[in-house]
Amino acid sequence: IAGHLASQGAKHLVLTSRRAPSDAVQQRIDALGERHGCTFRVVTADVADAHSVARLLATVAAELPPLAGIVHAAGQIGTTPLSSLDDSEVDRVFAGKVWGAWHLSEAAADLKLDFFISTSSIASVWGGFGQTAYGAANAFLDGLAWRQREQGIPGVSVNFGPWSAGMADAESRARLDQRGVRTLSPADALAGLADVVAASDGQGAAQGVVARMDWTRFLPLYQQAGRRAFLAELESELPDAVPTVVTPSAKTPLVERLTNAPVQQRKKLLTDYLRDTVADVTRVDVAEIREDAGFFDLGMDSLMAVE
Repeated sequence: IAGHLASQGAKHLVLTSRRAPSDAVQQRIDALGERHGCTFRVVTADVADAHSVARLLATVAAELPPLAGIVHAAGQIGTTPLSSLDDSEVDRVFAGKVWGAWHLSEAAADLKLDFFISTSSIASVWGGFGQTAYGAANAFLDGLAWRQREQGIPGVSVNFGPWSAGMADAESRARLDQRGVRTLSPADALAGLADVVAASDGQGAAQGVVARMDWTRFLPLYQQAGRRAFLAELESELPDAVPTVVTPSAKTPLVERLTNAPVQQRKKLLTDYLRDTVADVTRVDVAEIREDAGFFDLGMDSLMAVE
């Protein structure tokens, strides 16, 4: 994001983190500065601490040109199921993302900013397994952007889908892809960011989603868990892609097989079918699936269960 701002003509950029950059990261920062003729300054600060944020903005005000905008990109991903969520995990996820956004917003309330951008997530739009705290933290960013608009501050929250670089491991990306959630290249993500910010200028929306979705794959899975009115327009644009829910009276191939099989064979047929299906969804070897194992014990999550 810093590189994108520099490429768009920003001449002074302040990067902040709780830790100083590594030598490799510092070299990348220096290279960006030379390439775009931009002065980068790295300041160590913890945005989750109000005093640290106050010192940061005081330093910027004293030593640099007037602050034109803020991009709040801090955050920790959380993948703890709701049943295992405790206060310490909520605090960890909320620290940088929620408190950081709040402290920055409050400290900069009297500044004449051109923009206040928060990098949010699709987790606050339609959720995700194990992302209760993470989704809530991002929902705070979304709400904050709307509140800022009411106060005359040009806030915007960008709900990103997963990036191909650094935001998900290979297994997570494969699982998301199977559900129709594609990864964004950094170039596509930044182009989407620019579009959302441009569209939000003036009286536009304070929030926008930037994601690569295969709706023909995602919608059938998502809508089976409960119909969502805010996706109705997308559903109407894909009349042939979203299948009609099978009624109880309809006979599927499995029902036909069970009906035609001898009674004593039906349990085995059904068990074999379930074992093969669970193996396919969870990508667990079929030989490792015990007959008495619970689906969630095998690594299945809620979206897998719907699938």
